[in-house]
Order: sequence, then structure tokens, then C-alpha cells
Amino acid sequence: MSTKLTEGFFAGLAGGLAFIIVLMIADVSTRAGDILYTVTLLGTILTGATMSAGIGLSTSFLLGALLILVVFGILGVGIVNYLPIIYRLGVPKWVLGAIYGIFIWLLLFCFFLGVISPNAAKLANGWGLFIVKIHAGSAMGLALTCISSEKGG
Repeated sequence: MSTKLTEGFFAGLAGGLAFIIVLMIADVSTRAGDILYTVTLLGTILTGATMSAGIGLSTSFLLGALLILVVFGILGVGIVNYLPIIYRLGVPKWVLGAIYGIFIWLLLFCFFLGVISPNAAKLANGWGLFIVKIHAGSAMGLALTCISSEKGG
């Protein structure tokens, strides 16, 4: 059981890392080159700082990145609980990850940002986060394919 949870946690970290990288790419293309924008925005929820132009590498960015990695580590532990369903359906793990990413986006955008920090929800790019979550979820599924000790999928 602990091996399964550890695999899920590390798959979640892989998804979190993919989330940060794809998010930074999206920020460069949609935020006039402000590569750290969205991760810093998530960090401001913890620090209470305000967003300013050219904020750069800051405590808010580091806390945002840490928040993303911790949350994805926990979500990775959650995804391994769905593996028996996937084995029965014969669906590849990366597809499960993509679907899981959509549910994560719904939770993030509709609950976390919408309820806990409505201002951040207004500043964040919702569709950009949707695409990034699908990629991150797929990365979790691919990581599980590589490290999973269970047979199937």
C-alpha cells in the first residue's frame, strides 16, 4: 500500500512540474513575456502580496511553486485509487490523467480560486489553466505508466 501511495505522490510531483513548465510557456505567449505571472499569482494567495508588473522571482513565486507541487503530490496519491477502474476499462493511464486534469481544473477554478480568492480567479486565464491541467494530468498518467509497480494500463 505504501508503495502505491509513494508512486502516486511522485507521479503527482511529475504532474506538478509539468504544470509549472507548461504554465510558464503559456504565460510567455499570453502575458507579454511575463513567464512567472500565474505561479506568482497563486503564491500571492499565501503571501497576501499584490501583483505588480515585472514582479520577478519572489517569495510569492516560490510559495506558488511549492503550493503547486504539494497539491499535485496529493492529487497523485488520489489518482492511484482509480487505477483498478482503468485496468478494467483498458484505458491508457495518460487518458485517465487528462480526464483527472479536467476535474482538477474544475476544482481549482470553480472552488479554490472562485471561493477562496475571487480576485485571483479574475486575474487568471481560465482556459489557459484548463489546457495546462490537461497536460499536467497526462504527465501524471505517463509518470504512473513508468513507475507503477502494478500490472495493467
